[in-house]
Amino acid sequence: MQSRSLVQLVNSLDHYVAFKLKATAAKKYPTSPYIGVVRPKSTRETTVRMQAPLVASDMEFKDKLLIESIIVPFGTCDKATKSSMFYKEGIYIEKQKLNVIFISPTN
Repeated sequence: MQSRSLVQLVNSLDHYVAFKLKATAAKKYPTSPYIGVVRPKSTRETTVRMQAPLVASDMEFKDKLLIESIIVPFGTCDKATKSSMFYKEGIYIEKQKLNVIFISPTN
């Protein structure tokens, strides 16, 4: 069984912003896309899937998602966005942590 959630990324700036989404348990939370660009004054959605826990005790989550974002040159596209962009010295990386919370669906 797999659950999924949409994460909406909002860019309120007048600049293009590249993002990278990481999870403390990456194999447990495949993300698509996990890296990309949000155009100025716009939003973008990314899907986070959760693999089913193996045992009931796994339902208590300590997992987190980390969204990193950087300003990139005007016109930067998804294909031009690389993980290495987030490791350059001297650039400011905005970081936002999200706690993972699982809510059972109601019938």
